[in-house]
Amino acid sequence: MDYFYFIITVICIWVMMSLAANLVLGYSGQFTCGHVGYLAIGAYTTGILNIFTGMNFFLTLPLAVAITALTAFLTLIPLLRLGPLHFGIATLGLNVVIVDLIHNLAPRVQGAEGLFGLTMPAVMMSGPGRCAIVVVLTALCVWGAPDRKRLDALAILGRARAPLAIVDVWRSELAPLPALLVDGERAIASLEALAGWLARERPAIVALGLPNVEVNGKLAQTLRGISTKRALRLAASNPRQRAALDCCPGANFAALLDAKQRKEWGRLRRRLEGRGKLEFTWSHEPTAIEDFLTLEAAGWKGARGTALMADANRATFAREMLRGEGAVADCAALP
Repeated sequence: MDYFYFIITVICIWVMMSLAANLVLGYSGQFTCGHVGYLAIGAYTTGILNIFTGMNFFLTLPLAVAITALTAFLTLIPLLRLGPLHFGIATLGLNVVIVDLIHNLAPRVQGAEGLFGLTMPAVMMSGPGRCAIVVVLTALCVWGAPDRKRLDALAILGRARAPLAIVDVWRSELAPLPALLVDGERAIASLEALAGWLARERPAIVALGLPNVEVNGKLAQTLRGISTKRALRLAASNPRQRAALDCCPGANFAALLDAKQRKEWGRLRRRLEGRGKLEFTWSHEPTAIEDFLTLEAAGWKGARGTALMADANRATFAREMLRGEGAVADCAALP
């Protein structure tokens, strides 16, 4: 039976580790490999305090949490300035550094063999006792009681527009996510909580603008239900259609155009062919990204200053996005 208790204990430990990783990867979208190193810092802090100072095992736990949190805070200050890919690589390297430090702190830490002489409480001297404590801790981590506080919705509110208190939810024009982020598993309850928060904390707001919401999407459908329930007015303004190019095998781009658009497309193609040989090639090379940005800026026909190269932040975002997508073969330049 001890082996059975051991397996349950290990499973619970990794469940808690997965929940910790989900806080970073699932909620913030940051890929990180640093959890193992921080776990080692907490474990060795508990062991050193217990073995070399005789401190009670349970009293060492809050100190281990505090030291680990402080270490994570100090090490992540410079790392958070990195992009997603480099952030993941840096946290992987951080694990290597932490392991090397632990291995080379002898004689207090017995090299790579770990610590010996840990004084455990009586309840944790047996397999069932250790298993019971870890199961309780895991249950507390995954507990989802209705009255438990949780993040329901996230929105960045802009400044109110006079003369009425009309506030728009801020959204970057390059952001892939909608302006209003809600918990997908409980969208109705999340939007109800947001409406209640606005009524309590921002009673002066008479209208809330949500840019770039898909008319027939799940968010819009949920908003219609909430507006009907709360007798709120819901109005759509400035409707637009988003263009999309289907490059899947068998897709016929010309068939999607009407006669006038097809004629204009053919005219532009003939003009390009008149300047030289016209050919289409796919490229995943980093240099193709710069060629694309330069070509777009040189022949941009939109409003002045709206090309990607016209704004340094927008150009940096485009480079990082295209490199990241190209690294997994989801994006390629078409010169």
